Amino acid sequence: MKLFRVGRTAAALGVVAVSVALAACQSDGDDPTPRLVQVTDVAELGLSGVISVDHAFRLPAGVRVAHYGAHTDGTRVVFGVDPPEGRRADAPGSYGIVTLSDGRLTFRDASQAGALTDYLAIAAAAGGSHLIRVEAVELPPAQCPDIPVTCYRWRITDELMTAGKPRVIATGDRPTAANEVPRPVANGSGVVWLTTDHGIAQVWSYQPGGEPRRIGTQVRPGILSATADQVWVGTPVDDAAIYRLPLSGAAAAIRVALPPTAGLATVAGSRVAFRVDESPQSRALCVADLPDPRTCRKVFTAPDIYALYWLGPDALLVSAPDGYSLVRLDGTISRLPLDYLYLVHSDGGRLAFVEQLGDIQVLVVGHLES
Repeated sequence: MKLFRVGRTAAALGVVAVSVALAACQSDGDDPTPRLVQVTDVAELGLSGVISVDHAFRLPAGVRVAHYGAHTDGTRVVFGVDPPEGRRADAPGSYGIVTLSDGRLTFRDASQAGALTDYLAIAAAAGGSHLIRVEAVELPPAQCPDIPVTCYRWRITDELMTAGKPRVIATGDRPTAANEVPRPVANGSGVVWLTTDHGIAQVWSYQPGGEPRRIGTQVRPGILSATADQVWVGTPVDDAAIYRLPLSGAAAAIRVALPPTAGLATVAGSRVAFRVDESPQSRALCVADLPDPRTCRKVFTAPDIYALYWLGPDALLVSAPDGYSLVRLDGTISRLPLDYLYLVHSDGGRLAFVEQLGDIQVLVVGHLES
């Protein structure tokens, strides 16, 4: 991974011209910035009793949120945009920022030709929220003959959300498989991410205004989570462990054993959640207290568990064959159909996600109901 000094800047991002697709938005006089329309009847979102909706904006026809979903800092919500059909390979992708107070939508271009905004994170800093974006450019198979899946060239940028002037902070030094493109994870005042080379991961930490620091090497790739002062890497089932690294980078990774067959481990606060394979037809979601998680509490079972996400200190979103379930540690389980909710992100207790209503996507910001 190549690092970029603070003084290096990427080209300034321009505002993409408002297309015909934005005709469904409102605008004020000569102000060219479109304003999204709020959903007035939030009951049609089907979230009553589970998620309290603070904002719900209908996106214009033809604008679709990219696969990673959205993030919010409480003032704005930001999302990558799926490229339109027929897009030129060298055309930069775009990402959208919506101001929650008035629904104004601004599009910005990626900083390199052919790049799409792949993953996002938001870091808080004294001067305001910083948007950390991963830009990925798909490469032709001839440029990555040793990679059997789609491969990419990637870079990570940092920009003050209100300024729109990104600075490149890191870039990949080789073609990278799709599942190895870094995914930044926020830890409050900064972000962390993994880079992988031949099955070995390195862990990096970054704070706005500084430079990325390598805080861990020789770690098995896995699911990354972060708390205020530590980074956690949940490894595959055959290891049944999670690895702890201090953000200070002053110590080697510490292996913390999990129950046998544990996987998908992720940490929030002083708890770790993970999947346990009880039988070929049954999976359980378990939650345990750190620092010794070998004794856990089963809070959910399903024929399989595909993914799990902490949405707060005592609630998880679980993906299973019958759809999504919001699982609270008090035993309450609320089921949501797969068509309702996907790729939810929690930022400081605020949730940002996309819901499909017919042919239109709705960008939602809310919080868990108590």
